[in-house]
Amino acid sequence: MEEATVDWRIAGFSLLAAVTASLLFGLAPAMRSPSPEALTGGRIAGRRRERLRAALVISQIGLSLILLCGAGLLIQSVHNMANAPLGMETSSLFSAFAQLPGARYPHPAQRAAFWNGLRERLAAVPGVEAIGIADSLPPEGRTQARIYSSIHVEGRPGREGQPTGGMVVVREVSPSYFQMLRIPVRKGRLFAEGEKQAIVLSEKMAARMFPNEAALGRRIVLTGEATLEVTGIVGDVRNGGLTASSDPEIYILNSRERPRQYVLLRADKRVMPFVREAFRELDPRLTVEMATLDERVRHMRVRPRFQSMLPGGFAAAGLLLAAIGLYGVMALLTTQRTGEIGVRMALGASPGDIRKMVLRQAGWWAAAGVTIGLCGAAACTKLMEGLLYGVKATAALPLVGAVGSLLLAVLAAAWLPARRASHVAPVEALREL
Repeated sequence: MEEATVDWRIAGFSLLAAVTASLLFGLAPAMRSPSPEALTGGRIAGRRRERLRAALVISQIGLSLILLCGAGLLIQSVHNMANAPLGMETSSLFSAFAQLPGARYPHPAQRAAFWNGLRERLAAVPGVEAIGIADSLPPEGRTQARIYSSIHVEGRPGREGQPTGGMVVVREVSPSYFQMLRIPVRKGRLFAEGEKQAIVLSEKMAARMFPNEAALGRRIVLTGEATLEVTGIVGDVRNGGLTASSDPEIYILNSRERPRQYVLLRADKRVMPFVREAFRELDPRLTVEMATLDERVRHMRVRPRFQSMLPGGFAAAGLLLAAIGLYGVMALLTTQRTGEIGVRMALGASPGDIRKMVLRQAGWWAAAGVTIGLCGAAACTKLMEGLLYGVKATAALPLVGAVGSLLLAVLAAAWLPARRASHVAPVEALREL
């Protein structure tokens, strides 16, 4: 939205389309040659004109239903995305990110001393329950972590660096990282502080590398790394974003020698000033970025939420236009049938019978529009499958909701003309003949 601007070409096209439609539908009836009945003041039912009106109303109802079905699917997708399990808990967690300048921290020992000193200072801050350090953080940490295209399982036939069948994400984390994010341990154990030869796999990574054998105790060689032993398997985490599936991941012990690190804290937000002060004590010129993990998740949900609001607004506008169009046509037809209504009431028709007659005609139009709309929605929603999350294009709930809301709008639009027709006085109606 920060980059969104008004495109004057689109605005000009919209204005031109509105003016053209107004002139076309406003002047077309006036350009027709008047019938002899109209010149003599007589009244005649225009079957062709009524069919045109009915076709326009039915088309408007069908198009509105297509918009409503699409909006319902997108709204359901956003709801599923907002409640999708991430494989971790982000409440009461916030992160502090900093990158040490290479000019002031050229040696790995200097960087390790900084991060270790920071950890000691933060541990002394009241209100900090736990501290973790990692080179990347979920739920948008795929682009921050290191990615390997090949690894090698020691003792397995094949050459060094044999591809594993896809991308492998390797994260450097501290042992407390899993407990803080509530990532469950499925098998084995986590590595301890200082245990540099240990490695932990996600469930998806273990299933890929060891589909029919036990993973615990096996040794893995990463490209450019030492040989590591698998000590545990943890649950999958949706690290690549809310809409992406969980990646196969490998966790190794954080070396504290890298210049850029995330410090993860389980604490109250009131300790954030003390965290900044701990950074300033070690390096006053360092820039620190702080945010809660809940804020990171909410930020990632902004775009899909906005994308669902757009078609939802268009669908609401289409529904309103369909109701207005149906109301206008029904009011006009009811007025034209005033004499007929008077005759029916003079012959014994009750106000309820008149309402049923008007609503029955609106019901036929609505049924035809819904039928056309369902056929169009079945074709159009297939094109939206790439935008949907956790819901199929043929889901019943959004479809039922769209049809129900449209029928309610049609009923409300037809009820007022029907009610007005049922209150017509028979004597005054007969004068219209």
